[in-house]
Amino acid sequence: SIWIAVLGTSVWGHHMYTAGLDIDTRTYFSAATMIIAIPSAVKIFNWLGTFFGSNQKIQPLWCWTYSFIFLFTVGGLSGIILSSASLDIILHDTYYVVAHFHYTLSLGAVYGIFCGFCLWLPYMYGISFDGMMMMAVFFCFFVGTNMTFFPMHFAGLQGMPRKILDYPDCFFAFQIISSLGSVITFVGFILFNYLLIDSIFFSRFLGVSFYNYHS
Repeated sequence: SIWIAVLGTSVWGHHMYTAGLDIDTRTYFSAATMIIAIPSAVKIFNWLGTFFGSNQKIQPLWCWTYSFIFLFTVGGLSGIILSSASLDIILHDTYYVVAHFHYTLSLGAVYGIFCGFCLWLPYMYGISFDGMMMMAVFFCFFVGTNMTFFPMHFAGLQGMPRKILDYPDCFFAFQIISSLGSVITFVGFILFNYLLIDSIFFSRFLGVSFYNYHS
């Protein structure tokens, strides 16, 4: 984590490859951005290493956790491609960049929040949630978010620019898939709100034995 923070302060130039940087500066920032993938990969293997020997079951907490690592890894792999100055000039301001930072930042943060929710809700508020309903929320989010953002990689590779109101018909299939994914994700959001209402207003309170067992 320390090396990620240290190297992260020296790779800001990869956002400015098309701003007129000279070739030597672009070469430095390309190399520095590729190097930061090393401590990031170590961090991922550290996360995976903490699971060895643990008693894992198919439950919402583990599903959200493994999905977070998977999505962060996908975002990191696309980041290695964008670290190349020559490729970034081609892919700059396309949907490939949109897919990259959503996988790395947006989805990583959202799935991390859900991990914390599943772990800390019983401890902080003394209430539980419907496990099957949370699995349905996870399924909708995982399928929906990947349908929304993964096709953007292919749209970006074909040159679809970001920040436009309309697009050529050749990108229609990618947009349809992404739109369907957004609908599925929204359904998951509705289910999550219902899960909160069910947990709070239908008396899913935990007894003292829960705290004695887990303390």
